[in-house]
Amino acid sequence: MSGESGATASLSGLPRFFRRHGITRKRDLHAAEQNRPDVMEARQAWFEGPVDLAPERVVFLDETATATNMERRYGRA
Repeated sequence: MSGESGATASLSGLPRFFRRHGITRKRDLHAAEQNRPDVMEARQAWFEGPVDLAPERVVFLDETATATNMERRYGRA
């Protein structure tokens, strides 16, 4: 197979390329930003901060019959 650039590739070579470079089709189940030091610090401050929620303004969403294993583990590009 060759494109406009003149480079050639084969379909059997693509999986080897992805494996060699650690590229997978499986998705992470949490945002990578959570591991950044500034985000970790902000999250910790939020968890430890005072709770100033007015009970009359709190809204609960019922997610009955929803499970985390229902989300797709593979994405398309």
